[in-house]
Amino acid sequence: MLVAALAGVAVVGAAALVAVLVRSPVERPARSVATKSAARAPVAAVPAGRQAQAAEKKPPEGMVAVAAGSYVVGCASGNRQCWDDERPAHRVALGRFGIMVHEVTMEQYDECAAAGRCPPAGKEPGCTWQREGEDRHPINCVSWKAAGGYCAWRGWRLPSEAEWEAAARGPSQADYPWGSEPASCERALVGSERGGGCGAGGLLPVGSRQADRSWVGAFDLGGSVREWTASEYAAYPGGKAEAEQRGKVNRGASWLMEPGQASTSHTRFADEPGAARLDLGFRCAVDL
Repeated sequence: MLVAALAGVAVVGAAALVAVLVRSPVERPARSVATKSAARAPVAAVPAGRQAQAAEKKPPEGMVAVAAGSYVVGCASGNRQCWDDERPAHRVALGRFGIMVHEVTMEQYDECAAAGRCPPAGKEPGCTWQREGEDRHPINCVSWKAAGGYCAWRGWRLPSEAEWEAAARGPSQADYPWGSEPASCERALVGSERGGGCGAGGLLPVGSRQADRSWVGAFDLGGSVREWTASEYAAYPGGKAEAEQRGKVNRGASWLMEPGQASTSHTRFADEPGAARLDLGFRCAVDL
């Protein structure tokens, strides 16, 4: 399991953005991106009658629907890109749900804060809240509770860990939202030798990388910011968790991860619920 924890403080100055990760994918050996693909188990088909019934309810504006079904979660044993706490791959039955097309933006979160329903987000260097010209940037520097509070304000909720993975990988069980190819600055907003955010120095507006689009049409699941989920970190059935990990699961790669170290869609992170980090944001989900 990987933890992208920032050293000692919730957020840091812009000059130290790339050095703030205490345990990150950079600390692990670079994953091989030329290995053979893992065997993909098919997602169980949804009965036609159930599909028709589910189609009657459309997702809210700004969301896409994810079909009900039995989805494989975790990393197949033959895949050399697996970490121990991603095994074993197993099926999870999910009801039909909607998930936001984009991560929650600074502007959206600011509306909740202005209504008195969300606490202030961090405003230190690197945080996006109330920064001029960054209305469409993903909100970051928010805790798990603040993220859940925003979703509740909208009448929604945070996605579960399994839902997040299903939205990112889908029936193909690909390692990334766009497929099996490794992360790159062209595919996702990750870090590079030019600096965080592929040389942008920070985050960009949501949807800036059109290739970072999952099978259901959700953007930025493979880069930009990691995303809080509703799930508590624990071992998968028949698997093991890393002893030092605790807290709420968050998923996805971020603008501080170099392409060769960018996490896959089955990589698991955990942070304490009160953590508010430069590379951690969220999106909401809803039952359909």
